[in-house]
Amino acid sequence: MAYEIVEHGKLTATNNNDEPYSHTDMCEPYSLALIVETEDGADLSEDEAYELRSDLERRCGCAHDCCGHYNGGVNSITKIWPGRFIVLASYLRNY
Repeated sequence: MAYEIVEHGKLTATNNNDEPYSHTDMCEPYSLALIVETEDGADLSEDEAYELRSDLERRCGCAHDCCGHYNGGVNSITKIWPGRFIVLASYLRNY
């Protein structure tokens, strides 16, 4: 693996006053942001991008709805400067 996840966090929606919303509804979707750094400032190869997408994908195989599992995965992989990428992923609970 020629890349490393150096930062990550859950994205939080804010209002115009820059205060976090206070909702705690478990059905709400959430998004993650990850900063990925490559060795020697290289671009991500197709295999590395595929590996990131596969590792962050969540799908359940339940035969019924409302199982509570999360489904989702990578929305985008964007180069922010040489050797650094931001990976955005979104997830939704099956309710």
